Amino acid sequence: MQTDPQPNPNKPRSRHRPAVNFPHRLSVRVTAAEREVLSGKAKEAGLSVSRFLARTVLDKRFPPTLRDREELFRMRFVLEKAAVNLNQIAHQLNAAAKGAPVIAPTLVEVQQTARRLKVIASEVLRRLR
Repeated sequence: MQTDPQPNPNKPRSRHRPAVNFPHRLSVRVTAAEREVLSGKAKEAGLSVSRFLARTVLDKRFPPTLRDREELFRMRFVLEKAAVNLNQIAHQLNAAAKGAPVIAPTLVEVQQTARRLKVIASEVLRRLR
């Protein structure tokens, strides 16, 4: 039969994990309702309450929720795809200008890519406000 290891009585036991990156502690007093709201918002953002408070104060706005972050990552993916498209168009135009036998992109392709970028850029700006 195996027994549980006994805790070392000479070693002080900490309630919290060591905060190597955040060595300084601040105390904040809140009501039960305020704590509930803060806990909910911190959970939505995927942060501890202390990290949520620090980021909110230092950034002067609420950190993005997990859902917002997922959407922003999807938007970034689409932007990267559009950037690749634009890079390919520029490469083809440069090669065509040098006399290489390539099919230059149509104006429609360039306009479609530009429209996609414009929509995504305006959505990113809206979210940053």
